[in-house]
Amino acid sequence: MSSVPAATVHLRDPFQRELPASPALLPAEPTPEAAPRFSALLRDAMFDVDMGIGLALHETPARRVPPPATAERIDKAAADMEALFVSQMLKEMWKTVPETTFGMQGTPGEIYRDMYIDNMAELISQGPGIGLKAVLREQLLQSEAGIQPKLPDFS
Repeated sequence: MSSVPAATVHLRDPFQRELPASPALLPAEPTPEAAPRFSALLRDAMFDVDMGIGLALHETPARRVPPPATAERIDKAAADMEALFVSQMLKEMWKTVPETTFGMQGTPGEIYRDMYIDNMAELISQGPGIGLKAVLREQLLQSEAGIQPKLPDFS
């Protein structure tokens, strides 16, 4: 197994921190001994990148939090998104129907068909809809509360 010497990593952040060069050699191939050191180094690097981006944008954690939204706004956004999704789905489905079937030919027929599909999508998304609205509402409420989704552990 070959190994390479560890290098000094220069970070450009406001604290001017520098990771010291380690006299230990890092293995060129993954080993169980190097995994904890590497994951800690990677975690620290990701934190530094996040901090650097936040500071570059002159943001503080308090300013990153969106203003609190009301439940009505979230409900409307979720309903609108579901209606848009259903509308796009119906338009794709409608492409399989020949134009002559319902007498909607040419540009006026296309305009009428699009308006008809949009209204049908809004009617479908009223009430419980197809279920997408409830999922979107839950995700938006969690996002407003500052709850981050749990990322899968790949280790």
